[in-house]
Amino acid sequence: AMMVAGRAEAGVALGATRVIYPAGQKQVQLAVTNNDENSTYLIQSWVENADGVKDGRFIVTPPLFAMKGKKENTLRILDAT
Repeated sequence: AMMVAGRAEAGVALGATRVIYPAGQKQVQLAVTNNDENSTYLIQSWVENADGVKDGRFIVTPPLFAMKGKKENTLRILDAT
């Protein structure tokens, strides 16, 4: 048996590893980039609390979209309260 491990690169990258939502602000934005030239990815987004439970106080738009290679999109995180 033979195993070959090729070089791996992440196809989708976020503009930040965490998002700070300032009190009183209506929305914040987060950039999403597909660095893979040849692949289209289906992106699904939501907000979770520190315990990994979805947090209904926030809405992410668009919640689901296809992202073609070498493209960038912006997620908007809105306060739903």
